[in-house]
Amino acid sequence: MLLFLGGTLGFSVLIYAVLALLGDMGVVFGGILCAGALFAALFCVTLRLIRIEEKLNTLASKTEKPESDRASNHIEE
Repeated sequence: MLLFLGGTLGFSVLIYAVLALLGDMGVVFGGILCAGALFAALFCVTLRLIRIEEKLNTLASKTEKPESDRASNHIEE
C-alpha cells in the first residue's frame, strides 16, 4: 500500500513538474493533481486505520471475560 501511495504522489509531482514548464495554468493544474493525490493518500490511510481499529476491537472482545465469570472467580470474605 505504501508503494501505491508513494507511486501516486511521485507521479503527481512528476506531472506537476511537466505542467510547470507550460506556465501558470500548468502550475494550477499540477497543484490540483497534487492535492488530489494527497487526498487519495489520506483517504487510503484513514480506511486502513479504520480496519486496524476494527480488528483490535474484535481481538479485545474475544479476550475480554464476561461479567458472570468475573463474579464467579471473586472470593467472598
